[in-house]
Amino acid sequence: MFKSTYIILEESDIIIEVHKGILTLENIIRYRKKQMEDHKFSPDFHILMDMRNVIIAGKPVNVNDYVSFYLKNKDMMGKRRIAVLTSTPNQVFYTTLFEQHSEHLTQKTRTFSTEEAALQWLNVNITKPELNKILQDLRKEVSAIEDLQQESDNVR
Repeated sequence: MFKSTYIILEESDIIIEVHKGILTLENIIRYRKKQMEDHKFSPDFHILMDMRNVIIAGKPVNVNDYVSFYLKNKDMMGKRRIAVLTSTPNQVFYTTLFEQHSEHLTQKTRTFSTEEAALQWLNVNITKPELNKILQDLRKEVSAIEDLQQESDNVR
């Protein structure tokens, strides 16, 4: 099961995301399409993705399909930076593969293991304590979504 949530900070031109669970090509594309529908969304907002609680399922070829998705949906791809927080070799492998295959996109993606390095590269107006609080709140939200889903599954 894949769960995600995000917050858009318009004053800082950034979207902060937290993801948890098993990530597939289909559910990340569904997530991106839903995010585009948010009235605050801008393709030029930078993104900080916390993928540290994600297991990436699929084959390396799926990375090319994800790049193709962006090429077919240019309205969601602005001139921005995407910082991906990772913690496992599997996550680093896939995000680095995406970096290498997306060099021709207008957005630039980099993989990081620390919030400090990600914030520095993004060059946004958020302090590390502010980011930590936001990430903590988003993690709680993802856990609450997961709990509701489990309760719903138990009722059936």
